[in-house]
Amino acid sequence: MIKKFEPIDQYSDSELGLIVNGDDLQQLYYHATIGMLKMISDTNKVRELTKVKIQAQGSSKEETLVNFLNAVLNQVNNNDMQFAAVMITYADLNSIEAELKGEEYNRNKHDKKGTIKRVIFRDVTIKKTAQEVNGPLVWHTELHFAV
Repeated sequence: MIKKFEPIDQYSDSELGLIVNGDDLQQLYYHATIGMLKMISDTNKVRELTKVKIQAQGSSKEETLVNFLNAVLNQVNNNDMQFAAVMITYADLNSIEAELKGEEYNRNKHDKKGTIKRVIFRDVTIKKTAQEVNGPLVWHTELHFAV
């Protein structure tokens, strides 16, 4: 069984990483979003009270994913939202649409693990690869975050 996502040890004081896998692109986008949200806060303590629709486009699957994750971060950082659930409603190489469920941040209730300012586009590559010898091909990427 493939690992959906796995944080990477901190590269520096200003950067974090996340390895992400999925059986298809839509699942890769989902795992990337959930993995990033879990790096920010304890999603188990967030109630699904508010729905927010987010969409993003790009000229490649990599740019599309980075633009989408930065749109999610915009909601977290600028609108003080915490999200617990993600449903990707549409995804292809150049577009992602999703509905996120969560609530406004409450410092007395929500445990913030850290702050992610933005996704860094540097060296983002989405490709199909086998996680083990003779294993099935899965979609794979490594993301970098400015903190």
